[in-house]
Amino acid sequence: MSEEQPTRAELEDMSIGDLHAWVEAAQNAQEAANRLHSDGRNELRETKRIQPWRIFARQFSGLLVAILFGASLISAIFGDWLDCLAIVAIMVGAGHVFIAVQL
Repeated sequence: MSEEQPTRAELEDMSIGDLHAWVEAAQNAQEAANRLHSDGRNELRETKRIQPWRIFARQFSGLLVAILFGASLISAIFGDWLDCLAIVAIMVGAGHVFIAVQL
């Protein structure tokens, strides 16, 4: 059986299953050609890559981070530098972990 349209003799020699498969393949090829014409090629669009520092900066835009930053600021105002540094270290460390997972 050839890839193009079979001859009459080839059609007569085909089993029902082979004939059904040939008709289905021809319909699928026509459908694919129609979709290629109407929708275009199946390709991903090129997008701008997000810089890692932007991903890192986005980690510090949530409400919980603002609360933690406020707590570290209050700790610093009252002179509890160890707590202040611990909170900041946890926030920065969590940001680094998230970047490592994203990249």
